[in-house]
Amino acid sequence: MRHGRAGNGGRRRARAPTLCAMARPCAADSHLRDPENLRRWKRRCLDKGLELARRLEKLMNGLDVRLEDIRIGPENKPGERPIDRLRRYLDLVDGVVKSFDKGTYGRCRDCGQAIDAMRLDETAWSVRCARCQDKAIREGTV
Repeated sequence: MRHGRAGNGGRRRARAPTLCAMARPCAADSHLRDPENLRRWKRRCLDKGLELARRLEKLMNGLDVRLEDIRIGPENKPGERPIDRLRRYLDLVDGVVKSFDKGTYGRCRDCGQAIDAMRLDETAWSVRCARCQDKAIREGTV
């Protein structure tokens, strides 16, 4: 009998798998590990944030600002003032920019699954996958 094995009949204990062994890369989120994709999407989010901040500044200075050409999506709230709409949207984009540093960029805020690369290419500041976005719209919880 070897030292350190007393009490288990000389058999080795099976080790529980480590987190690294369980966390295998998945093809469904490989686009979120591609540095080129991440750089491109982050640049688009930063540009969108800058655009929104400039429009918000103009609006706060009493200038007329068109919001129709800003891709805000279906989450516009009825009766919302333009300045509040822009602030809310800027906050959303700012949160997405911060998610790059946290390592959570491209994950759906509702289900946690990877947001499809085509969706991120279209709207880099998406916070929900298409399925959860559709559900949120149907339920009015956007």
